[in-house]
Formats: sequence, structure tokens, C-alpha cells
Amino acid sequence: MQSPTHRESYLIQQPLNHLEERLNPDQFVRVHCSYIVNIDAVRDIVALSSSRYKLYLKDGHEISVSRSGYKKLMRFTV
Repeated sequence: MQSPTHRESYLIQQPLNHLEERLNPDQFVRVHCSYIVNIDAVRDIVALSSSRYKLYLKDGHEISVSRSGYKKLMRFTV
């Protein structure tokens, strides 16, 4: 897995579950089996259908969000 940062990218050779366990759950959310996002990087969440969602990040990236990932994200909304 390649992990982009503000300045560089790093290759992490471990399961995403391992990384997820080490991250602050108040700051990072697993939104899909392939993605963990920093809440501060989220610009918008859009429902494409009743079960499909798209996450737009401030840097312009778009990420598919699972139903369970969407539920996790909703705990951060007011």
C-alpha cells in the first residue's frame, strides 16, 4: 500500500487492520476496506444511491465509501 502524505509517499507493508489499530479513532476512520481517512481531510460526503457514497477530500481525491464506513463517518457530523 502506498501512503501519501503532505510531502512524500511511503510504502507500508502491513495489513490495513494493523495500521487502523494504531491510529487515533477520533481522527481517522476506516471508510472502505481499502481506505482510512483523516477526518480533517474530508471536504464532502455525497450519497450516490441508498447504499453507495463518495467521499471528497480537500486535496481533490475521491474515495468510495462503504455503508459501514458511512455510518462511522456520520458520528463526526453535527
